[in-house]
Amino acid sequence: FSKYSFFDFCHFCLKRKKMKISGFNILKFQIIVFFIFSNLVMNHFICRMDISQSERLTLSESAQNRIKKIKEPLLIEAYYSSDLPIEYNIRLELIREFLFEVQKQNSYYIKIKFLDPSSSIEIRKKVIDAGLTPNEIHEASETSKSYQEAFMGIVIKYESSQEVISDYFFVEEAETKLLRALRRIDQKKKMQRVGI
Repeated sequence: FSKYSFFDFCHFCLKRKKMKISGFNILKFQIIVFFIFSNLVMNHFICRMDISQSERLTLSESAQNRIKKIKEPLLIEAYYSSDLPIEYNIRLELIREFLFEVQKQNSYYIKIKFLDPSSSIEIRKKVIDAGLTPNEIHEASETSKSYQEAFMGIVIKYESSQEVISDYFFVEEAETKLLRALRRIDQKKKMQRVGI
């Protein structure tokens, strides 16, 4: 079998089934092979493009520059409850994509951990100890009203400082809130230097 090429093998299989090989069948076969091969190759590359009109997943140039200036490990712990209503899952996915875009700007120093406070008591305690407060989600149907508590925030740990953003759920505000948190961390570092 090793003496024959892949195409010889396919040709043999087609002949064996007594199919008539025409130019059209060969073209279909080539298209299928090309499609499979291109998917295998593209599977190894991360290709993201923001095609929304508002470009809400695209970082501004100033945000990119600020993120690239980070020269120490920065950890973003993202705490999002998994039992969110369906309409919230779309926003959660947008926030995930945004955070991955942030990480892509400086992947050597920026790490992201997604944690689900509803998965264990330890994580929930850790979230509350960090200072994150749960958001109340109200749901109303024709017959009843209900609400649930859900965590939708991040904790940014940079050097010896920590910043908490409890309501980090709207991707339209994500860049501004992240930059403000980084600015507060910078101000804390300056205050520590002045104090020494």
